[in-house]
This record gives sequence, structure tokens and C-alpha cells, in this order.
Amino acid sequence: MPDTKFRFSTILHPFFREVLVIDPRGTRFSAAITVVVLALVILTTPGAVATVLLSLQTLVFAFGAILGPSHQPYGWLFKKLVRPRLKAPAHMEEPLPPQFAQAVGLGFALAASISMLLGWTLGVYIFAGFALFAAALNAVFGFCLGCEIYLRIRRFIPAAAIPAPANDPIIDLSDPTGSRV
Repeated sequence: MPDTKFRFSTILHPFFREVLVIDPRGTRFSAAITVVVLALVILTTPGAVATVLLSLQTLVFAFGAILGPSHQPYGWLFKKLVRPRLKAPAHMEEPLPPQFAQAVGLGFALAASISMLLGWTLGVYIFAGFALFAAALNAVFGFCLGCEIYLRIRRFIPAAAIPAPANDPIIDLSDPTGSRV
């Protein structure tokens, strides 16, 4: 069985200073909405509908990248409307990898937005297409490409570079309540 215990310092939200673990089904839900929005962007480019949808999706990515996946609009919809109707998840996840994935999505959405502003339709297709592909991988297969990139990058950061107090409590992520150990 994989180790499901993480230090609190790895899951403290930098702005809200609250302990966060996220339901992995929420990220898949968000990815599914993103797939629909980006598919509509690609289908309606060039045009006003594509511009509005791409702008809104860029804002969603920005909220996710800055505030975390549970504080962006699709995460809020999942928390308020979907999750109460589901059983408890089998496991909870650390929010930092999906938050990094949101930042990667933000980069592609910004590149697509700039392409749209410059009238470079092919750029919109390319950049929105990359974001659509990554979101589809997550929505359909549960494979978060941005999360994997984050985890690979973290392998190169020495553990000593990540400060954690000696008395930092541990949270057991295998427990849906997120109890302290």
C-alpha cells in the first residue's frame, strides 16, 4: 500500500493557510468542463463566441493556478453540486500538482488568447488544442499531464530546499476526514 501520509506544510494553502486535500474526482470534473469549453473555442474560432469562451477559460485557469483547484469556479461547482451526491472518495490528493497543471493550462490559454488578439487563428488552434488534449487525458483517463510534469520537476528539488518545522504534524490522506497522525 502506498504511503498516504504527508506533512502539513506540503498541503497548507499559501493564501488561505488552511489544510487542503482535494477529491481527485473534482479535478476530472473540472477537466471535463474544460474539454467542452476548449472544444467550443476551437469550433467557433474565429469569432466573438470563441473570444468570450477563451477569456473565461483563461480566468478559470488563473483562479486555479493562483488559488488552487478547489477555489476555481469548476472546483466550486464540484464541491457544492456534485460531491454531496457522491460517496466518500477512496483517497484524497495533495492540491499542488493540479495547481501546477492549472498554471500550465493558463500558459496555453494565454498563448491562445494572444494568438487570437493578433489574428493568428492557427496559433489559437495549436495552443487551445494542447490544453484540450491535456484536459481530455485527465477527464477520460484520470491522467493529469501537468501533475506528472510537476512530480518530475519535484524530483530534482532537494528535500532540504523545502522547509518544514520539526514539530510539523502529519496528515493521513487515506482517511477521508484528513485526520492528524
